[in-house]
Amino acid sequence: MAPLGEDIRRAVATQEVRDGGLVYPHGGGGTYWHYVVSPIGGQKARALVLLLDITNTVKDLDRISARERRLIRLLEHLPILVWTTDSHLRVTFIGGTGVMGLGLRPSQLLHRTLFEILQIEDQEHEVIVAHRRALEGQTGSFTRWWRGRLFACWVEPVPDAEGQVIEVVGVALDITDWAQAVAEQRQLRHQVEQLARELLRAQEEQRRWVAMDIHDALLPLIAGALMQLQGHLARRHPARTPATLQRARELLQLAMQEGRRIIRGLEPPLLEEQGLAAALQAWLEGLAAGTPCQLEWSVEPEVAALRLEPLTERFLLRIAQEAVGNAIQHSRSPKVAVSLRCEGDKLVLTVQDHGRGLRARAHEGEGLGLRGMAERAALIGAQLAIHSQPGQGTQVRVELPRPHRR
Repeated sequence: MAPLGEDIRRAVATQEVRDGGLVYPHGGGGTYWHYVVSPIGGQKARALVLLLDITNTVKDLDRISARERRLIRLLEHLPILVWTTDSHLRVTFIGGTGVMGLGLRPSQLLHRTLFEILQIEDQEHEVIVAHRRALEGQTGSFTRWWRGRLFACWVEPVPDAEGQVIEVVGVALDITDWAQAVAEQRQLRHQVEQLARELLRAQEEQRRWVAMDIHDALLPLIAGALMQLQGHLARRHPARTPATLQRARELLQLAMQEGRRIIRGLEPPLLEEQGLAAALQAWLEGLAAGTPCQLEWSVEPEVAALRLEPLTERFLLRIAQEAVGNAIQHSRSPKVAVSLRCEGDKLVLTVQDHGRGLRARAHEGEGLGLRGMAERAALIGAQLAIHSQPGQGTQVRVELPRPHRR
């Protein structure tokens, strides 16, 4: 109570109002008081003392101060930058370990404008624009390289009790290491895709050489043997021709047909000359002769005339062959429909069967073929989708950007 008594004496002596604070009773658990001492004029020295209990207010302020200290300690251990700016874009607070990571101290940035800190003069700079929009009540974000580090930044308006924006709070996350990891991953993915593309190209080249070997070496030998046998049989009376020779001729003829079919599958003769539509139609017509499954083919006239990049045409043909082959072998569908058409700005290839569906066929080992279709589609920038329901068939759909006429 000593400060209060002293202020009473001074107020009476000087006839001036005095105020102050005290804790009473003293020690832990005391009440916090704010007092005002006002002298009262007259013959006797008197004073009016007003006491206001401010204990709750003091405790609230202590709690706020403790939270601020905890927040500051937290910011000092986070890999971020946190700052506030006033209406003049002057930094009023800055914290976070990101400051030290830049080789700076908070005191070097405090009370300086963003123009000074970033060493810019452009009023339309993205950082300046984002902060000014925040002062107008808009949330903003931007990415910024600063002192060799990459930051993802967000700014928010901070309103007062009346809803007026009085400052801007900003948070910046150092994403340099993450961005480098993403770039390395993207580069690795590109290298893997390039390797896969080269492997598939090598596979196609191998198919070409196998087809050439069959055409140039094996088929001539079969044809020669067939001619020799037919010449021999022509000189004999049919009744005296052994059945084994007749059977040998039939097998050689069948071998010729099978060899030509294999060549068409390995190296479709129309693909390079007339394009995907013509090659796919010819392949389906040849396939229809050897399967009980009904094959339907439809192509729009405009699409039939389109030419794609050679690798794109070859991969689309392989996808169609794999999808049709899977449907014939596994789906038990009486009919398979293949179509090539345009939908808006997309070129769409579909293979539709009406069989058991993929789930019922899962145990029959189609995984490798489906994976190969997906890889080929990805390498030519196409989207592969497979829609299937048990007992309702399967649709393989490939979409890619519609090409310009070549």
